[in-house]
Amino acid sequence: MSLNEIMNLHMCSFVVAVLLAFQSDVLNAQPVAATKAEPIVTFLSHRSGDNILYRMKLDGTEIKPIFGGTIGDVPSFTEGVTLMRQPHWTRQSSDGKYFASWVYEQGKPYSKWQGTLRPMLWVGDVDGNWTRIVNPDCGEEFAWSPDSRKIAFSILSSDHNRGFFQPKVKSSQICMSGIDGSNTDFVLETRGIWSVQDWSPDGHRLLLLHRQNKLSLQKSTTELYEFNLAEAIDARAKAGVGALAGSEWTATIASNYLHKIQHNLTDLVISVARYSPEGKALAILAYDPKNMFAPNLVADDELGRMRMMRLLCKIATLDISRGTSEIIADYSDGTRGPICWSQDGTEILFSRYLPKDDDREKFLADKEHGLSIWSIGRDGKDARFITTGWSPDCSRVITIR
Repeated sequence: MSLNEIMNLHMCSFVVAVLLAFQSDVLNAQPVAATKAEPIVTFLSHRSGDNILYRMKLDGTEIKPIFGGTIGDVPSFTEGVTLMRQPHWTRQSSDGKYFASWVYEQGKPYSKWQGTLRPMLWVGDVDGNWTRIVNPDCGEEFAWSPDSRKIAFSILSSDHNRGFFQPKVKSSQICMSGIDGSNTDFVLETRGIWSVQDWSPDGHRLLLLHRQNKLSLQKSTTELYEFNLAEAIDARAKAGVGALAGSEWTATIASNYLHKIQHNLTDLVISVARYSPEGKALAILAYDPKNMFAPNLVADDELGRMRMMRLLCKIATLDISRGTSEIIADYSDGTRGPICWSQDGTEILFSRYLPKDDDREKFLADKEHGLSIWSIGRDGKDARFITTGWSPDCSRVITIR
C-alpha cells in the first residue's frame, strides 16, 4: 500500500469517527423549547410635557421613554425656540423589535417658530438605540409586514398639493417599502381617500379603509376593503409592469383585487380596524354619525368646548368570514383610536378620555381632556386601566429560542 493510500485511509477513518460522534450528540441532545417573549407595549404620552414614545409591559409596569422630545444636537437660529421631535400614531413591528411612527419636527413655541409642519414616517428599534426616516410623504396610518421587513402606507394627493394652480382631485397611492426606505413599490392608485389599516398575518392582504368625505363629518361614510396584495403583484408581474408610481396598470387594473368586507355595523361609521393575531377577526372602532361627540368639559368657553370634543366610538369585533360583528364596549365618556390586539389575541387595547379634573396628559395651556390606555377582553369583559397616554401597540406572537 502506497503512502498516499495509507493517508487517505486514515483520513476516511477520522471523518467517519467525527460524523458518528456528531450523530450521537444530535440524537442524545434535548430539544430547545421555543418560549414566548414577554409582550412589550409601545404608547405615546406627554406626561413629561413633551410628546414622547414609551415602552412598557402589558400590565403597565417598567415604563421607559424611547423616542421624541428635544433635539439637542441641532441648533435653533431663532431666539427663544427649542427644536422638538414629536411622534404621533405609532406601531410596533410584528416581531417586536422595531417601531414606526408618524413624526413632526418643529420649533417650540410654534408662535415664534412659524415653520412648515410636515410629518414623516420614522422607524427605530424599541430599545431606543437608532432611528431613521422611511418616507416623507405618507399619512399617519400604516402597517408592518408579518416578517417585519416592510411597511405599507398611503400617500394622499391632497396632502401635498397646496398651491393655487395644483390639481385638487383627491386620490390615494397605496405603497410599501423596506424599513430602510428601499424598494418603494406602488401597488394601487385610486380616487378618493384610502388608508392602510393593517397587513394580514399571512402576508397576502392589506386591510384598507375608504373614507367618503362630504360636507361634514356627520355625513361622511367609510367602507372596509381587503386588497389581495399577493394576487395583484403576481398579476402585475405577468403583465410585465414595474413597481413605479403613475403606471396605468396600478391605476386601472389593480383595483380588481379590492374586495369589500361585509359587516352588520350598517348604522355606524368605521374609524379604525385591525386584524387579530390569527387573522380571522377584526377589532373595530366605529361611531354613530348622529351622536358622534361628547362635549369638551375642560375648556373655559363655548369656542373652546367645540374644540377637541370627545369622540364617542364604540368597540366592536368582526368575524371576517361570516360578516357578523358584536359591539363589546360603548362608553359615555368617549373612546378613540388607535387600537391594537394583545399579543395573544385575548385583549384589545384602546384609549379613553380622562375626566375633567384629571390633569394628567395635559400641557400647561391645554384645555382638552387627557387620554388613558385601557384593555378589554375579546368578549367585552374585564376592562382595565393600564396607564395614561394613547396609541398603544403590541407586536404579534414572537417566539425566541
